[in-house]
Amino acid sequence: MDIITLRWILHGRVQGVGMRFYVNRTAPKFGITGYVRNRYDGTVEILAQATAARLHQFQEHLKTHAPGNIERIIPEDAGETKPYHKFQIKLF
Repeated sequence: MDIITLRWILHGRVQGVGMRFYVNRTAPKFGITGYVRNRYDGTVEILAQATAARLHQFQEHLKTHAPGNIERIIPEDAGETKPYHKFQIKLF
């Protein structure tokens, strides 16, 4: 099983609704490591590491179960990242 790293930027009403806490609590249930954080532009960033199948399942789950209103999930290049061993909330 190959572990890959993806970075998603969540757009919509995603700050001030408990998004970071929901993602932090839910990601480990899907076997996801990495982090979630608010960005200054009002979006939320998720850096996620897992198998492609688990990442896809997690992304689909977020679309229908996350608090607030995710209008778009934009993938970004994760660049070179270190391996993460847990999931956490980061400050900006």
